[in-house]
Amino acid sequence: MRKLPDAAAQFVAIILRNSKTLTELDLQQNRIGHIGARYLGDALRHNKTLTYLNIHYNNIGDDGIHYLADALRHNETLTRLYIANNKITQIGAQHLTTALRDNKTLNELVMGGNQIGADGAQHFAAMLRDNKTLTTLHIGNGEIGDVGVQYLAAALQDNQTLTDLSLVNNQITHVGAQYLATAIRDNKSLKKLNLQMNNIGDFEAKLFATALQYNKTLNTLYISDTNTISRSC
Repeated sequence: MRKLPDAAAQFVAIILRNSKTLTELDLQQNRIGHIGARYLGDALRHNKTLTYLNIHYNNIGDDGIHYLADALRHNETLTRLYIANNKITQIGAQHLTTALRDNKTLNELVMGGNQIGADGAQHFAAMLRDNKTLTTLHIGNGEIGDVGVQYLAAALQDNQTLTDLSLVNNQITHVGAQYLATAIRDNKSLKKLNLQMNNIGDFEAKLFATALQYNKTLNTLYISDTNTISRSC
């Protein structure tokens, strides 16, 4: 399905609201805005079967994610939500993370390409301290920087649920790398960490190598940039 305007999204939402069999819905790369997201959010509040929703590359923005976040407070079936590249900022990140503190079913959240910034990362960090369900979080291309990474790294020392974290292309330097290396020394759940396309080189790689001597769970670590440095362990 492609190029679905908000008016058509309303009809899809009606189907979703009444369906007793639909488990996956892919609406990526359409023209869905915050109005369409409102329709979908209302449907999700009532749907009891959908487990996967993909709305990558739309224009729902902060208002749209507000509607979807409210739905997540009530929905008890959705386990995977893909919302990358939707013009979501730190405001939308706050709406979403507040809802995820209460949600008990969502396992996988992929929302790269939304400029949530360091403030958005702080909201995610606060959520990770409370959430006991989310196992996958991808927030690449979010402009979170070293300050945002500091918040997340502190949360990783407490969180024992997250297994897959992607921070690709987030303007992370050696400062942020040090925060993360310290965090994974103590973290006991993370299995995959992706830091590609950041300003991380050989020195930072050595920091992670030292941290991995203490960590017993991380088995895949991508720290490559243009030099294509990668490590699986």
